[in-house]
Amino acid sequence: MAATMSRPKLVSQVVEQAPENDLTPGQLSLFENLIYAICREDAEVNQANAAFEQLKDRFFDFNEIRVSTSREVATCFEGCSEPRTRALRLISLLQDIFEAIFGFDLESIAKKGAKPVQKQLSRYKSVNDFTLAWIGHRVFGEQTIPVDSGMRRCAGRLGLVEAECAKDTEETRVALERMVSKTKMASFVGGLQMVAQKYCHEILPDCTKCTLTKACPESGKFLPPVPVKVAKPKASKKPR
Repeated sequence: MAATMSRPKLVSQVVEQAPENDLTPGQLSLFENLIYAICREDAEVNQANAAFEQLKDRFFDFNEIRVSTSREVATCFEGCSEPRTRALRLISLLQDIFEAIFGFDLESIAKKGAKPVQKQLSRYKSVNDFTLAWIGHRVFGEQTIPVDSGMRRCAGRLGLVEAECAKDTEETRVALERMVSKTKMASFVGGLQMVAQKYCHEILPDCTKCTLTKACPESGKFLPPVPVKVAKPKASKKPR
């Protein structure tokens, strides 16, 4: 069983797992971040980046994606979990935006600030808590953490949040926001997401390869048992 580690130290270890090719806040526009959030939720950075680039390369523009079939769009999400579901969410999002402003230029809306933008985006059925938190932090620099299902699972197993708390996305997000400084939030999200997707699977987590195994109190449940060495009986001395 792993030794109990303080939450501040555990947060630091998660931050150290952040991938180098993660996007920095402000790197994408509001509209691009909406698209990227669908790619990024429950996915590794490499998977999300590849999906985002495929969407831009395989289609003429996002209006073409809007009028394409979910099967066609899903090919861009190969390697990510539930590619068809992601495709349906993306098409739905693009349709909602198009019907609202007859285009995809959201920069004038972005000038209104975080709260008005998040209020408007929350009306779209494809926008969830992860998306709103992603926009809040990556676009507006808010002290908020986007949390997906893999991150909830991983945070609960690591002991960053209580087991009951880890069952709810909003409760997990609020709890993590209290313990992670604003300057480390982007790295923390990248690190926790990487561990969740690469090692901390819902079924059969790969604890033997996980970089946080020694810090995880739950790892003992999934690690193979250590073989017990049985001492060989000493040969009895023959009587002279």
